[in-house]
Amino acid sequence: MNTNLTNLISSAAAVLAMTSSAFAQYSKHTQMKEDGCPCTPFEQGMPLTSCEKFPPAYNQSARPDVRCSWDVFATGTFLYWFVGQEGMDVGYNTATNLAGTVLPPDVGLKVAQKGAYKPGFKVALGSSFGFDDWVGKLEYTWFHASTSQSTNAGADSRGTPTIVLGTWYNQRPFGGGANTATNLSSRWRVNLDMLDATLSRAYYQGRNLTITPFSGARALWLRQNFRLSATATSPTAVNPVISHNRSYSWGLGPRAGMLGHWNLGYGFRLEGDASASLLYQRYTKVSHREDALSTDDANGEGSIRYKGYSAVRPIADMGLGLGWGSYLDCQNYYLDISANYDFMVFWAQNMMRHLVDD
Repeated sequence: MNTNLTNLISSAAAVLAMTSSAFAQYSKHTQMKEDGCPCTPFEQGMPLTSCEKFPPAYNQSARPDVRCSWDVFATGTFLYWFVGQEGMDVGYNTATNLAGTVLPPDVGLKVAQKGAYKPGFKVALGSSFGFDDWVGKLEYTWFHASTSQSTNAGADSRGTPTIVLGTWYNQRPFGGGANTATNLSSRWRVNLDMLDATLSRAYYQGRNLTITPFSGARALWLRQNFRLSATATSPTAVNPVISHNRSYSWGLGPRAGMLGHWNLGYGFRLEGDASASLLYQRYTKVSHREDALSTDDANGEGSIRYKGYSAVRPIADMGLGLGWGSYLDCQNYYLDISANYDFMVFWAQNMMRHLVDD
């Protein structure tokens, strides 16, 4: 007979024997329930009984449990996040020779809107429902940021330093060839407001590790404004020339994730979390406008916009940190403090650039 097959049959027989032994062991438990029937550790479709012996697979609750009759908690979080976005390059540094020809970039020095660290906050309110230690939470995130910068044409040995502007000005050519400038300033404002409603149950997965899976919904309001002001070198009677760009949207969709704590003792822990959202996002306003280039410009301002643009957008949240928690006043209260390094990634949100490049 094939040796591998023999080993497989023997292993299967051993598993069956162990399983039968386990069931036999449970069946010998003779403690009685209140109705006089014997306790059983598991009954299909029924909740866990009040028997003394619980099945080994029962996930013991790991949520803080205070003695107060009302079980409500509140949290406050100070945020210091970096805000940045792809597609925010506005041009590149080059030179114009004596013949007035704009040369290709020598080393490809792109001019891009820089990101920055800005403050924000989160506040949350939650409660235990008193049913198998499930917890509901409502959390609001506020993060409003603004960054600005000014760039001059850099030195170039091939001719007169020049900034060649990108597609933020393509709707209204300055005339005479490429849109060029000696100076460019820009300001980018991002306003993010987010509301998360989640349902979770924390439990022990071993003696030191606790797991908190959660699911719920996320609502999002995201508004962006990007304004550029360039001192043009090409013929135009109006300086500076202005480019106005806006993107306003709201989103709604499901969210799910997991939080893990590795308990170190004395109240300290390592913690990490990861979650994902998939939102239906409605862009109520995505527009681009360039001011008239002269006081007698017959065409006036140049503008384009999306009308009624909708899409499905994913969002990813991740974090890693250190925390500490402890009961106070003989378990009447619970205090918890943590510090985390977070990532939050929003996909395909630069609809302003999508519009001007389209």
